[in-house]
Amino acid sequence: MKVLCIAGGGGHVEQMMACLDAFEGHEVVLAHYDWPSFRDFSDPRVLRHVGIFRGGDGGLRLLVGAVLSTFQWIWLLARFRPRIVFSTGAEIVVIPMWLARIFLRARCIYLESAARTENPSGTGPLVYPICEAFFVQSESLLKHYGRKARYVGNLLCSDERPPPTVPVRPARRCARTEVPGAVKAPSFRKEDGPRVKVLCIAGGGGHVEEMVACLDAFDGYEVVLAHYDWPSFRDFSDPRVWRHVGTFRGGDGGLRLLVGAALSTFQWIWLLASFRPRVVFSTGAEIAIIPMWLARIFLGSRCIYMESAARTENPSGTGPLVYPICEVFFVQSESLLKHYGPKARYAGNLL
Repeated sequence: MKVLCIAGGGGHVEQMMACLDAFEGHEVVLAHYDWPSFRDFSDPRVLRHVGIFRGGDGGLRLLVGAVLSTFQWIWLLARFRPRIVFSTGAEIVVIPMWLARIFLRARCIYLESAARTENPSGTGPLVYPICEAFFVQSESLLKHYGRKARYVGNLLCSDERPPPTVPVRPARRCARTEVPGAVKAPSFRKEDGPRVKVLCIAGGGGHVEEMVACLDAFDGYEVVLAHYDWPSFRDFSDPRVWRHVGTFRGGDGGLRLLVGAALSTFQWIWLLASFRPRVVFSTGAEIAIIPMWLARIFLGSRCIYMESAARTENPSGTGPLVYPICEVFFVQSESLLKHYGPKARYAGNLL
């Protein structure tokens, strides 16, 4: 069984080392901050250890660090696909635990730091709601948490009880608990079910016009349309669309673009986790990049992209970025076929 252990550094890593025997016989990966002190780290109980970027303690450096580490966590979770995520803190664990719980249905277990004897840490309350087991090392902390909290004594004191026995059980073999990446790609045939979920993504303007021209292809399915949160969409209505969602868009460069990408990423995570589409279809533009990659990696969704009719000679900036994960890729100009591979199909001009 695959177990992802997460510890920031210092005392958090010491406490993690005291718990690793609980995962004997399992495939353990340890994630920690990418500090020089870990370059020579080695432990026979750990299959591999991974350094995670950490930004500054505030301002722009903190924001950049959060964005970069989020993409690192997405990459690590997508490749390793842990069944259990266990952490001894600190804030390093918040993003991966929520991602693993939402997208991979991983079991989350957290151990409060031994340094916390009276008041909870800042991380504990943020991950408590998604934890199946939550351990504290001071009895006075039990009053700050709910029924899941368990007192296990101080791990680093020899006169205290031994490390907690972390519950490790095989996942139930049923459709709801299978790893999303292991599910076979669904078919578009209506015989497979009348309520196949389809997420349609279009930025605005001509991209939305082309999307509307394609909606009849998903007749009988549950369609959600995602677009930029612009005032022109407030009165949008189409009987073929079950719901439409506006997503945040930042500026065209610099800090505003970075902030916009970070905010929209969390919006996409929420939308994909709640809707869980089996098909993602987009007519562009850059709005489709993040959700298509997230849906393909974590949900195993089938991705389909259609190049804009405005692209007659050269491909768009978005097309080459999503082409590798698309099962079907449509172009509206035959001259574009030479820029893509065998998946590209000429579909004529929709408009």
